[in-house]
Amino acid sequence: MDNTEYKKYIEGLLNKNNEILLIVPPFSLLEMPCIGLDILFTIASQENIKTDVFYANIAFAKYIGIKKYVYISKCLMSLYDLIGERIFSKAAYPEKKILGDNFDIIKSDLFNNINENF
Repeated sequence: MDNTEYKKYIEGLLNKNNEILLIVPPFSLLEMPCIGLDILFTIASQENIKTDVFYANIAFAKYIGIKKYVYISKCLMSLYDLIGERIFSKAAYPEKKILGDNFDIIKSDLFNNINENF
């Protein structure tokens, strides 16, 4: 999925006449269902509330590549390092470094298993 396809996909979801858009965030495991959102979707549908689910985890995995996504979501995720949050933090805090102020301290530990072609 290239950048244009990704944007069209997101715009398509946002332009629907939905009242609720449920989002499975990036770095949720690809092979695990998001049961909580499925339950909310079912309840909303039963109440005739126009609802859709955006699987941002799948869309982002296609965007960056499945191999990279799986490595980040399974091997690099920890409550301490917050890699998923760091990747998207620049959108919320443009004045900050792309992966956070203290990323230089932890990057050697995180990326010692990645070769330069990854």
